[in-house]
Amino acid sequence: ADRLAADLAGAQLRRPQFPVVANVTGAPVEEPQEIRRLLFEQVTSPVRWHDGIRWMLKQGMRQCYEVGPGRVLQGLLRRIDPQVTCATVGGADDVRACAEAIAH
Repeated sequence: ADRLAADLAGAQLRRPQFPVVANVTGAPVEEPQEIRRLLFEQVTSPVRWHDGIRWMLKQGMRQCYEVGPGRVLQGLLRRIDPQVTCATVGGADDVRACAEAIAH
């Protein structure tokens, strides 16, 4: 925990250009100091997945991307709203395809 706190303290964070939803609160966060604090808190706090997804749905989210191996988050998302489409981004080819899809 001390190492993480030190690393986060030394990290340069800027105000996000798009909404960032904190796992700890399930709500958007904009201030760099608050982002830093919540990143540290998420190590020992429960994830508010449902709250975060509900907030994003209210903002009009209809498409998401699960980055990394597996599809666990896709399954959890389908339980909340089966109409949202979710693509897996697992490797370099997926990243390129995702970037192209977002650009259009």
